[in-house]
Amino acid sequence: MIRIAVASVCLTVGLCGCGGGLPESARKSLPSTPGTHGGTAFPLASDKGYVEVVIETVKATKADRDVILAMYFLKPDLKSPLETTPTGVAASFAAPGQEAQIKATLDSRPKAKGDGRFASEVGPYDFDEIHGEITGSLDGQAFTIPFAVK
Repeated sequence: MIRIAVASVCLTVGLCGCGGGLPESARKSLPSTPGTHGGTAFPLASDKGYVEVVIETVKATKADRDVILAMYFLKPDLKSPLETTPTGVAASFAAPGQEAQIKATLDSRPKAKGDGRFASEVGPYDFDEIHGEITGSLDGQAFTIPFAVK
């Protein structure tokens, strides 16, 4: 009887997972490619290009580091910025050990003129893995892009 209870708990935890967000099988099947800024790039609709998701360190000490969530909106070559700038860029994601979704608003903050970079304020983004959705509008069309980065 104890074996059945233990097996039931293991099966329930295995199926439900923890931390919310996309199931592991969905995260592994997301179309992605290595980006040119050290992140992972996910395709935009209609072959318009990619959005590359990067966790960037702003300040580091021996004990801690401050990070931001950055996204580069790039043409299909993964190098050139899109000609049209997206608007209303935001992300919501689940992270290990966090019950609630973490939300971030990203504004255009280029490091170099016209590099297509959007970035958040410093926030709680320093996790081994995050997975969720990027939302915004491009050429008057709303978009939602699932993403997962390690």
